[in-house]
Amino acid sequence: MRFAGDTIVGVEALLRWRHPTAGWRTPDEFLDIAEDSGLIVPIGEWVLGEALEQLEAWRSLLKEPVWVSVNISGRQLGDAGMQDILSRHVVAGTLPSELLRFELTESMVIEHVPAVDADIARAVSLGIRIGIDDFGTGHSSLTRLQHLPISFLKIDRSFISALADRPVGADQRDPVTLVAAIIQLSRTLGMDIIAEGVETTDQADVLVGLGCPYGQGYLYGRPTAAPAMTSLLLGPE
Repeated sequence: MRFAGDTIVGVEALLRWRHPTAGWRTPDEFLDIAEDSGLIVPIGEWVLGEALEQLEAWRSLLKEPVWVSVNISGRQLGDAGMQDILSRHVVAGTLPSELLRFELTESMVIEHVPAVDADIARAVSLGIRIGIDDFGTGHSSLTRLQHLPISFLKIDRSFISALADRPVGADQRDPVTLVAAIIQLSRTLGMDIIAEGVETTDQADVLVGLGCPYGQGYLYGRPTAAPAMTSLLLGPE
């Protein structure tokens, strides 16, 4: 995730499945099956554990720390296995909790489910930052956003892909105006804002002009394995 000074300040843990005949598969091709089969919880625990171990390894290598964002499903929140992983890495003090971020879906956060709210509060009490992924595609409640301990919003890539280098306000439904409104909303609520799916320098220039502090996408690099990311974070020798 870059913008300010074009520096990598954080990464997102991405899940891929290497199918024996079809090759690498993206989450949208298998997560529904994982949810229906009940495998989503053990898969999620494995992803979180791997992400935390990698984050701890980077802490010993890097001069400047980076945060790691992990996508969390509703079924994972409050799961005993997940709490055990957090206890070993975060509660035990081996990893600064501010370097770990959980990304939740908009619908998961906005729906008033007491158990989910309690699990979010528990994570926040450990110092973990909570954010909403793909913001703008669901049915957000401003009241819920105001009262939940949300630290950051991620602007959905559909808004970013529609950006054009046009003046803000030319059309109330202009994509630049919509993105500007989301950025202003985040400021009003005291949240960080991250633009997803940044693929061109034109998009990045518009976002920087609108005051968006962070961006992620193919403009900065495609999904890569941990060793290659480690080399990228270390920079030239």
